[in-house]
Amino acid sequence: MLNTKITLFPGHIQSVYYQNILKIIIYLIQSSNNDETLIQQLLSLTIDKMSLFLSSGDVEAQER
Repeated sequence: MLNTKITLFPGHIQSVYYQNILKIIIYLIQSSNNDETLIQQLLSLTIDKMSLFLSSGDVEAQER
């Protein structure tokens, strides 16, 4: 997630990367033993780094 060159990958690779980052973050949060500071740091870092993907036309969002 910390490597910004991922935005140079094809869209279908970025999508898989994006989805798996979220799975890893969820796992880390569940494993954190409710450490609120750690959870806040993880979420803050994730939001900051994932904003790179917002400019990609290959990432789609759906409303349900």
